[in-house]
Amino acid sequence: MLLFFDSQCISFQPEIRYNLQVGCNQTLLLVCCRERQNQAKINRRLDKKTKEYTLMIEDERRTAEQHKDQVSALLHIAAFC
Repeated sequence: MLLFFDSQCISFQPEIRYNLQVGCNQTLLLVCCRERQNQAKINRRLDKKTKEYTLMIEDERRTAEQHKDQVSALLHIAAFC
């Protein structure tokens, strides 16, 4: 996926150029950097989904608590009739 290469820099995307010294260790570091960026993106998406589901569960818990209180109130009223 190498798009640009000369003696001074290497790029995986045309708009991004990385300065390198001669050696393959730097190239491996760039690949690892890209993998970390991709993993960070995936982690952000998962965090967003986790927060969304947590909010949904909290909302369901509140709704269930309200229904429980309503039933309690109805039973309490029915006991006095």
